[in-house]
Amino acid sequence: MKFYRELSECLGSDPKVTPVITVESSGNSENADSGKQHSDSDECSDSPRVKGKRPTKKRKSHSSSAEMLSFMQEYSAKRDKVEEEKVQLMREMQDEKKKFFAQFLEIMKNK
Repeated sequence: MKFYRELSECLGSDPKVTPVITVESSGNSENADSGKQHSDSDECSDSPRVKGKRPTKKRKSHSSSAEMLSFMQEYSAKRDKVEEEKVQLMREMQDEKKKFFAQFLEIMKNK
């Protein structure tokens, strides 16, 4: 119960409180400073810490534009071939379905 009482003293009625200390495993110098001990009055203060954004690393391409173009052309050709095979299979299935229903209708008429 003591924990909840201390927590409610720090947070008050505002559930959107910015933490005073954040812990990270990256080992930034900013986090080393935040590892210092704070008194009880510092823990309840409303001074938010601003984290710096890490720069994004761009991946270097080791292939030339000619290689990329040839790859894309090959990929396009393969994809077109696969799509064409799918369409052919669907046509065959549709023809078989028509034949089946035609035979079914003939059987039903003869009964």
